[in-house]
Amino acid sequence: MKFDKQTIAAAAKAGIALNSQMTLEKSAAVLVEPNVKISSVQLSLKGSIGAYSYLRSGGRIAGRTECIGRYCSIAPGVTIGDGDHPTDWLATHPFQWAANGWVTKEERETHRFPASKVKPMVKIGNDVWIGANVIVLSGVEIGDGAIVAGGSVVTRNVEPYTIVAGIPAKIIRPRFSGEIITRLEALKWWLYTPQSLFGVPFDKIEQAVSELERRKKAKTLVPIPQILFKLSTAGLSPVDGMWEKHKYFRRYK
Repeated sequence: MKFDKQTIAAAAKAGIALNSQMTLEKSAAVLVEPNVKISSVQLSLKGSIGAYSYLRSGGRIAGRTECIGRYCSIAPGVTIGDGDHPTDWLATHPFQWAANGWVTKEERETHRFPASKVKPMVKIGNDVWIGANVIVLSGVEIGDGAIVAGGSVVTRNVEPYTIVAGIPAKIIRPRFSGEIITRLEALKWWLYTPQSLFGVPFDKIEQAVSELERRKKAKTLVPIPQILFKLSTAGLSPVDGMWEKHKYFRRYK
């Protein structure tokens, strides 16, 4: 389904930018923090999207996706977490595991259909940049700070702060030295508002990390407020404060 003007306006008031070309499948339930932008993307996940992340047009975030972290940049045409098919069965067609639309309820109850093997859910960390037309397969976890070059097919986990590219995607290089990566992982700067990061020399990584460490020690960094909304075919609704019971949301701490 596509959202009407009233839902789009309500989302904008909550700090969530949607457009009329974004579609949500009936099975989807998306937990979203404010300050997220979703443009002309198809969503069928039961999962979460963290604050300050944006998803550009033409992409599909499918049902095998569990979470997209904060401050992520998802380029046009990206597909994440589509379903999988067995390669060692009689055929690859989903009628074999009694998929909806191919087998009736009566046939499903009468015959013993084998269950297809289910891979783990896709997990995208924080500050991840995924380039245009990338495909991220089921069962993959992409670590914080990683970069996936445009046109890549990601078939295995990507370590934090690693650049990968190709079909299948392979390691190109780490973004920073091992020492800087360790310090960044300890800082978890994505816990904080952009405003409290102003003045950090973003283009000078060693100075930036030192300044963030200083601000964290001085307790001048401002945590992102813990506010959550749910997007479903029923529209947009606020989520109560008991985040722990929302199993599809990766808690930030």
